[in-house]
Amino acid sequence: MKTKLTIVAGGLVLCSCVLLSQPILDFPSQRLSQPVKFLLVSTDDMRLFISAYATLNHRIARGVCLIDCIYPTNLHGAPVIFEVPVAAGMPLQDALKKVGGHLGGRQVRVFQQNRIEQAPILKRWDDPEAVKFRELVLSPGDVVVLTITGE
Repeated sequence: MKTKLTIVAGGLVLCSCVLLSQPILDFPSQRLSQPVKFLLVSTDDMRLFISAYATLNHRIARGVCLIDCIYPTNLHGAPVIFEVPVAAGMPLQDALKKVGGHLGGRQVRVFQQNRIEQAPILKRWDDPEAVKFRELVLSPGDVVVLTITGE
């Protein structure tokens, strides 16, 4: 029994050495000198990646979230941006309905205090993962981005 255990342990060490000896070409800390560096820095609020501290606190105090439709703009070329009251908590789908939006055809990303979540891509409307995303409860200060589609 002891001999079998030694052989198995030796095999595991050999496998791990082979895996570790392979060159690792792309890894997070390699990107510290690039524009994506901000994703690798510690933060206590993920919304601060895209909102200034004072602006975020002002939205929280007023009980609103921000919905930013990155593209297209309105008829006058102005961005389509809304602040929606969510003081009591509101599902994402209800907030989008308030501004006349929906999840069809756009990638939606939600920035919350402790996470960034995005709509599942290429999922049917009734897919459980898509339904769960639409029911995501928003909090004051959250930022909803309807992203630029592939162009």
